[in-house]
Amino acid sequence: MESLWPELVKNLEKQDENIKQLINIAREHNRALRQLDAGKLPEIVGREEAVAGIIDRCEKERKKNTDRLAGELGIEKDAVLSQFAEKAPPEFREKLNKLLENMSVSVQELTGINRLNGDLTKQALRFNAIILRTFSPGGKNVYTPQGKKAEDSPNLSLLDKKV
Repeated sequence: MESLWPELVKNLEKQDENIKQLINIAREHNRALRQLDAGKLPEIVGREEAVAGIIDRCEKERKKNTDRLAGELGIEKDAVLSQFAEKAPPEFREKLNKLLENMSVSVQELTGINRLNGDLTKQALRFNAIILRTFSPGGKNVYTPQGKKAEDSPNLSLLDKKV
């Protein structure tokens, strides 16, 4: 069991480091969205996915570690990390509590940035839809959803290509 505690600390440090890296990438994503720089977005999203994959692998390793610790400590496998920190040897307890606090703050910050990025993306999609409707001729359906022939509808496009 003694080797499980340093392994847990090392794993959480790696996750914390990667979460902070993900925050920086999310800020870049935010700047690209604000500047309407669609060229940068695929590269940024690729980096986000790569770091998220690393975090996912770390989390799976952490889960295996805490499952083993839970068995040895006699607590539930699904116990929260703070419960493990309470049971940790004194030399690891303070480090674990500090890591958990830092990670909590980082995850909240990342959640806020990602929520804002999602809102900016939705806003850009709405804007694009408006522009497309403005410059596209109004679609004329031949049949209605009920299968009857549709009546001629007026052109709904703001710009008419007829001169």
